[in-house]
Amino acid sequence: MEKLSFSWKRNLSILPLIIFIFVIMVASIYLVLKWPNNTDQVVAESPNNTDIENKCQARRKLDGLCLSDTVSESFPVVVMIDNHTDANPPSGLSQASLVYEAIAEGSITRLVAVFDSSSQIEEIGPIRSARPYFVDWASEFKAVYVHVGGSDEALTLIPSRNIYDLNEFSNGGYFWRDIYRFAPHNSMTSMALVTQATSEKGWDEFDQFDSWIFKADAGIEDRGQVLNIKIDFGQPSHEVDWTYDSSTNSYLRSQAGLKYLDSDRNQLSTKNLVIMYSESKIIDDYGRRFTETIGSGNATIFLDGRAIDGVWQRDSVNNRTRFFDVDNHEINFNAGPTWIEVVPDHFPPVEY
Repeated sequence: MEKLSFSWKRNLSILPLIIFIFVIMVASIYLVLKWPNNTDQVVAESPNNTDIENKCQARRKLDGLCLSDTVSESFPVVVMIDNHTDANPPSGLSQASLVYEAIAEGSITRLVAVFDSSSQIEEIGPIRSARPYFVDWASEFKAVYVHVGGSDEALTLIPSRNIYDLNEFSNGGYFWRDIYRFAPHNSMTSMALVTQATSEKGWDEFDQFDSWIFKADAGIEDRGQVLNIKIDFGQPSHEVDWTYDSSTNSYLRSQAGLKYLDSDRNQLSTKNLVIMYSESKIIDDYGRRFTETIGSGNATIFLDGRAIDGVWQRDSVNNRTRFFDVDNHEINFNAGPTWIEVVPDHFPPVEY
């Protein structure tokens, strides 16, 4: 009996250890089944990634990410995003494939973000008004263009362009006003509402657009040490800093000296950062601008921790803006999001 009693006490003493091991096993199985598999999120165009490429059922033309074939029929959605200090934090911006940032009025920048319709984003915004040069960038794609009104010139321009016009002023049912934000910085939508509008309006002709060339990330041993890029748009509230994180091979955004967070409290980041120098000038008493979107100009491209001097080129309004190095080789971007900072060409060069 004493031997049995001793064995019982010993078993009780190891019971917590057995329970702990069981919990760890269950948690590990759950993580394996549920955790996103990121190994496919690189793109072809890189001769050293044949095995990875073979895993891709489809590639997203907007950003080169590998996806399942179930979303290969998606379309671009281009949204005007508010960047006024009263509009922060933005919602959904971290899921954009491409962002153009340019001055709207008074040295305050505005964003036009390009999303893939397969992205199930529950909230996108705050949404603001159109400007002609943002309409020009939206015209790179046969896209749904989402905005809240716009300048007279922009509203006149939109019908002549190869885009579907989703303006809140005439399509209020596909938008809502966030009661926790102040107007005019509170117009929101979702990808479900945009998709609903597309279906109900019969917008089903989405022309193919030319993709950029994408590649896999450089190996960590091949990454550079260009760590900080500073962009001064003309006032302290819109000084932008991008900090390179070698461990993730991405660039983290700050504005006015603070981390630029989305509504989920995540810092905005990008895989590719482009400085696009363009003619830009004030054209009226309100402070509205002309910004050149067709032609060519100087550019600096940041990726893999390195800076590449080059140029941007765009032949017509329906063509993509493309980027080349000084030897006229087209830039191979990393698969993932790209952020283009459009800086007036008479501003001081960006510091890095």
